[in-house]
Amino acid sequence: MRTYLLPPEGQFYKANLHCHSTVSDGTLSPEELKGAYRDKGYSVLAITDHEWMQGHSELDDPEFLTITSYEMTLRDGVKTTPDNRIVHMNFYAKDPKCTEQIAYDPQWVVKYCHNLTQEQLGRQETAAEPRVFGPEFVNRVVREGKEKGFLVSYNHPGWGLEGDADYLNYDGFFTVEVYNHSCFMDVGLNEENLHVYDRMLRAGKRLYCTCNDDNHNRRGLDPDITDSFGGFNMIKAPELSYDAIMKALENGDFYASTGPEIHEAYVEDGKLYIRCSPVRDVLLNTSGRNGGHIRARAGESVTEAVFPLEGCYHFFRVTLIDHAGQKAFSRAWFPDEIVNE
Repeated sequence: MRTYLLPPEGQFYKANLHCHSTVSDGTLSPEELKGAYRDKGYSVLAITDHEWMQGHSELDDPEFLTITSYEMTLRDGVKTTPDNRIVHMNFYAKDPKCTEQIAYDPQWVVKYCHNLTQEQLGRQETAAEPRVFGPEFVNRVVREGKEKGFLVSYNHPGWGLEGDADYLNYDGFFTVEVYNHSCFMDVGLNEENLHVYDRMLRAGKRLYCTCNDDNHNRRGLDPDITDSFGGFNMIKAPELSYDAIMKALENGDFYASTGPEIHEAYVEDGKLYIRCSPVRDVLLNTSGRNGGHIRARAGESVTEAVFPLEGCYHFFRVTLIDHAGQKAFSRAWFPDEIVNE
């Protein structure tokens, strides 16, 4: 019996799920961000301004959708230093009209959002809540976010300088960023966090993975140096509507990439089948050492791969690498998701 790991029906929609506008510390307005991403073939954009949840439905049209969202900061210490630990989390609202924020603190809003009015700053009815660095607070706000209808992402753990003792104690995240383009372009960090993703998976946590820009566009849109258009996600959904896109994200019906495309993924008769754009390498990654690797010969490419799913594993996923070194990452799948005959 065949189990589709990506839905066989529907269409892929290209999405950046992390970016900043002039509402906080970005240099492009929401309208300019839409124009830039639409011109590059994107259909979905989450404008995750720091500390300020704001919908941008006025930008939506039949071919472009914005996700109501924001980014929260939690840091170890009173001030940000070059080497203290920091947690950034994105909150994506399943209801596009929801602008309620978790653990709202106007002091953080004032730090990032310089163009808001006093009326806007006072929109939250609850009093400011102190933020306490540590897993207890992280898990509480993630749990509260989920209860109030948010999907919550764990952002750029490399930039956050966190280790196993931190993120292995976090529960309930929807995704972890396995690539962050701004951290690479602007800070020089190798923000490829597959080791974090795998360690969280091996610890029994079930979550997905994303590649995002986190762009602020301080160097404009020059394709050679911009922090835009470097990481993206391909969401498979029946239509480009808010409800359909959010359900696809919640179900894990997407993959993350910096270049290659995954066209089809399914399991049949104990084997994993992958169809993809031309790449050099297709890797099967598992919870243990029983993975697999198919590499093209010189001058050739791989567009299909088959791996037997034998042995003991708690999860499996795939990594694609094209001839330019760009990569695509599936989310992890688990044995209980596979329909057995």
